Amino acid sequence: MTATQVAAPSWRALGSPRAAAWVHYVSLLLGACALLFLARNQWFFFDEWDIIWQPEAAKRFVEGHNGHWSALPIGVWTFLQNTFGLGSYLPYVGVAIAAHLVVAHLLWRLLAHAGSTRWIATALAAVFVFYGAAGENLLWAFQMGFMGAIAFGLGALLVVVRPTMRTGSLIATIALLTAGAATAGTVLPFFVAVALVAWYRHGWIKALVAVGVPALIYLFWYTIVAGPNPTAIFRAQGLGQILAGIPEFVGTMFVGAYNASTPVPGFGIIVVTAIAVWGVVTAARVRLTTASVVALSMLAAGLVFGVLTGYSRAKLGAGSADESRYIYIAAVFTLPAIALILSLVARRAVASTVAVVALIGVVFVYNAGLLVLRAGGDSARELGTHDVLSAALDLADEHPGVVDPDARPDPVYLPRTISQLQELEADFGMRRSDYGEDARLTALTTVGLNTRASDGGAATCGTFLQEGSTISAGPEGVDLEAPTGVSVTLFAQDGEARGLSQTIALEPGPTTLTMLEPTELVVEKTTAPVALCEEVSMP
Repeated sequence: MTATQVAAPSWRALGSPRAAAWVHYVSLLLGACALLFLARNQWFFFDEWDIIWQPEAAKRFVEGHNGHWSALPIGVWTFLQNTFGLGSYLPYVGVAIAAHLVVAHLLWRLLAHAGSTRWIATALAAVFVFYGAAGENLLWAFQMGFMGAIAFGLGALLVVVRPTMRTGSLIATIALLTAGAATAGTVLPFFVAVALVAWYRHGWIKALVAVGVPALIYLFWYTIVAGPNPTAIFRAQGLGQILAGIPEFVGTMFVGAYNASTPVPGFGIIVVTAIAVWGVVTAARVRLTTASVVALSMLAAGLVFGVLTGYSRAKLGAGSADESRYIYIAAVFTLPAIALILSLVARRAVASTVAVVALIGVVFVYNAGLLVLRAGGDSARELGTHDVLSAALDLADEHPGVVDPDARPDPVYLPRTISQLQELEADFGMRRSDYGEDARLTALTTVGLNTRASDGGAATCGTFLQEGSTISAGPEGVDLEAPTGVSVTLFAQDGEARGLSQTIALEPGPTTLTMLEPTELVVEKTTAPVALCEEVSMP
């Protein structure tokens, strides 16, 4: 036996489906470790506070969140909050990461049904695990619902793609789609994909039952329980304006997804054009294979998602179509077609295979880098909010009875009052951070700055504020005079430290501005002249 003969089996083993499967599972494990490491400095943010704080707990399971029937993620969140408290973010983001990895694994399995070679499926799934272009989903715990619904949809699709569909499989499909509907609206396009594949594989009756039952359940919730008004957007925007904006939204979403996935200018146009050409040519064939039906059904579902999202976000325009969360789902719906196209190319020659592998490798490295950058940016933003919250609670402790319990430390990203945050701290162990002077100055303006109408006379107010003016304010108050309604943007400053800008509205007439502690306030801008009724230093 020669050395060549001995080496040959090892090369065949390396190219086997089993070897590809091992590499896939290793990529999932490495992804879990990397994502947990990158998420170690994240903290609760924005929409998450709607789930963390809601006195009428029973209603949120029924009414959902922002138009989504979010019963399952709210249930998971409530369990985590009651079990782990709010001392650490990792249990929450860990669930979101797990949901993402489940999506990556189910997508890997679906790519094989879409005609992909096992190695291309493994490579694309690895890119998806580290998909930095869609980093918002991977590192924000709130998105557990968004990704969980996609996982339920992919699970249902994998059930109906099987050669046979007995009663157990039918019940499983109904259960998966219903669970997805109770998780987030991102499952709704999968109703289309599941119906098309089930019709092709098992006939229209089973397809109708598999999709019709969960669809009726969801429609009952949407029209009776949630009680939305589907005509509201039509009245606000007009049907013509909405219909005109949807194609642009859909195109922007899919092109933007692949523009953001590589450093190559115009790459999104190339990918979307290739998918469109392949889809038209394949759909025109007399006989379709299961692989092509799966890929075409996912593309159809992707278009449905784009149309539904374009309708629901009509007022925001096409500019919101390439947000990170939509890049994620655009990839989910288009990867089966891409995997099939790349597999067809790779099978032509060794050079084609090398080119495909090189392309996927570049995309992988680029997205891994994006993920690291995204983690750093998100952490700075979220920990900044945590610092302001902590400083505001400390101010409330230092000045009992003076700080307004209804004041909000961060009205944009943390829309909760001091009293609510104190309850969360007492009941769920929400911890305070070690913050810097910048955070304290921001908290002083959000919870320690107040205005009230005063009886001061305009005769003593002769110096007008302008950009860069400074005001020395404290508990005793500073008198201002506004001839009309004015918005003034201020920030607190102490040497090199400065807080975030805050905007206050002044009514016409004299107003007294007070601060919890003596503070230097700098005028960033004002919409109209405002007179200061004492000495002011000008820039």
